[in-house]
Amino acid sequence: MRGLGSTFLLAVAAATAVLVAACGDESMRLERKNNGKPTPSDDPAQEDGTQASASTDGTQPATGKEYFATTVFPMLAGKCGACHAAGGSAQPSWIANGDPAKTYDLVYANSFVTPTGSRLVDKGPHAGPALADDEKTIVLAWVTMEVKDGAAKQTNGVLEKFGSCLDQAAFTAIGLEKLVTTRRTAQNNANAVQGWEEQANTCTGCDNTPCRACHSLDDATGFVLALGNPNLPANITFEETKKVVPAYLQKYVTTGQDGKPVASNGLARKSDATRKDKAYTHPMFVIPPDMQTRLDAFVTDAVTKWAAGTCGK
Repeated sequence: MRGLGSTFLLAVAAATAVLVAACGDESMRLERKNNGKPTPSDDPAQEDGTQASASTDGTQPATGKEYFATTVFPMLAGKCGACHAAGGSAQPSWIANGDPAKTYDLVYANSFVTPTGSRLVDKGPHAGPALADDEKTIVLAWVTMEVKDGAAKQTNGVLEKFGSCLDQAAFTAIGLEKLVTTRRTAQNNANAVQGWEEQANTCTGCDNTPCRACHSLDDATGFVLALGNPNLPANITFEETKKVVPAYLQKYVTTGQDGKPVASNGLARKSDATRKDKAYTHPMFVIPPDMQTRLDAFVTDAVTKWAAGTCGK
């Protein structure tokens, strides 16, 4: 959630006019579109800047959960569902198509709501587009309602409890300190036929450079790998990997549609993506088969412990 404090406050201030969506008035139903996006109600906020409490005639959502179902879910399902629903191409699988209640639970299972904001907003461009500014406003308006409803007491989601399942010896055995970049060539890049290979004399940091050069401890990258960095404690990578904010743990584990932890294969997915990227984007890296085997064993061990009830519960 890097840099979210000031951004969140400004977004919430701008969001107060869209906190409420008319559900009972047919002329203002959410299905009405404005350039393809839901049209919120124009009901004013209270003078103190907080959202007015729900009316009793059914024209306003009474809770953040209702606002999620009527306003946030349709927007997220349309924006994110193609990749993040069951059978989609991306992890985590947190959209349950046609089921806002289940999606709401999966959002909490993945710790997407905190008292200071949401990773749904913080997530920038990736394989899919980032949320547009007006969409972020809708999400932050919902988060404000959730916090007011007591979400601050509910943010201990499945993944936040999962850190105690991780085995440090199994993590060390992976050998991530040996993970390095690989220069794209006409022989190893899926798109090299388009001239996307990197030239040796202009390739900086993308040829046999340890991944820790960029990932030692920068939460903006969403991945931490400080193993071998003499300026940081030896166990800092393992301890930071337990965190869901920043989203370090999600490179290894996510949740399935049942809300239970499953392997995310995040590093393998990223490696595959770099083999298709243009030159001079994210450096290409290849996980050796023996390293991938040890990585899988580390994740499987943790998920098995969770399922057996021997950790995190």
